[in-house]
Amino acid sequence: MMKRKVILITLVTWLAGCGIYFYWYVTSIMALPDLASYEQGAGWPVMVFLIFRLPLLIMGLLALIWLEAVLFEAFRER
Repeated sequence: MMKRKVILITLVTWLAGCGIYFYWYVTSIMALPDLASYEQGAGWPVMVFLIFRLPLLIMGLLALIWLEAVLFEAFRER
């Protein structure tokens, strides 16, 4: 498989997984009983996700793409 195609598949899979994780995170916070008034809407969980979770997910994506690039160079056909 070509390096570009593998990285594209990784990006699409990461984006889909991140979207599903975002939806689950926001809805699970909103479903908790006895929330404070600022937590009852979607704005607070979205902000918390974007500030604390998304940077870690992006760093993981960059590490995965870097690892794929290194492995492609190590195992390329000569």
